[in-house]
Amino acid sequence: ANAETVRSDPEKYWMVFQDDPTEKPHGVGLFPVLDSLRASGSWSPRDRTVFIVTSDSAYSTKIAARMNEESARQKWTVVGFEKVVSPFTQWGPILQKIRDKNPDVIFNAGLNVGDIAAFQNQFMASPTKSLMYQQYVPSIPEYLELTGSKSEGVIWATVQGLLDDNPVGNGAR
Repeated sequence: ANAETVRSDPEKYWMVFQDDPTEKPHGVGLFPVLDSLRASGSWSPRDRTVFIVTSDSAYSTKIAARMNEESARQKWTVVGFEKVVSPFTQWGPILQKIRDKNPDVIFNAGLNVGDIAAFQNQFMASPTKSLMYQQYVPSIPEYLELTGSKSEGVIWATVQGLLDDNPVGNGAR
């Protein structure tokens, strides 16, 4: 949304500098990861289905919409799309929809740490056989404090994170 504002009137917003990509590449980068997992034999999707969850922030909404669009191009079927107003911590009805669909992938683009930690903790009470993807939030230390071992195996992405246990991340310091 910010990039669109700047593009609409560059003379007015000449002083705006964005140091990371727009929301467009977020999320859709999951497809090469899924392809890689499948090619390696470490994971096999049952039906190529995805359930998308998002919050009402412009960031999350754009990422989820892009994932929804790209799913069809990648020959994945979106079996559910839920948008919540943050803060949102009572995930029971949405998790029931997810459990009923039992998708191959759950894609959560929410941005609030408390929301996503609550989602993960409640999901793990009765998980489906789904890969869990959460946008950015698992990179925030508070998320791990709130989820502990319940977040092991979550796939996540950020374009600005440094991984302390990774030679590439350590080299960027």
